[in-house]
Amino acid sequence: MSKLIQRWEDAEQWDKVVTYYERGIEADNLCEGLYRQLMLFYQKRGRSAEAREVYDRCRKTFSALLKTNPSPETTAIYESIQSS
Repeated sequence: MSKLIQRWEDAEQWDKVVTYYERGIEADNLCEGLYRQLMLFYQKRGRSAEAREVYDRCRKTFSALLKTNPSPETTAIYESIQSS
């Protein structure tokens, strides 16, 4: 999946990039790396609100299903988005 996403990113097909990240999250909503990558994708494009929404979805999913918070790495990305 990461190769396919990279292909769409290289081709600047932003809608397809988002679609494939979202499909990945739908398939495995506990794959924290997909949330992080989508957050970074949005951040790189100046779409901070969408990046924060992805973090909130990750946080709510992890809280409900795992009774835990996202990792410090994911939270650090979120905090960097908040401060920019």
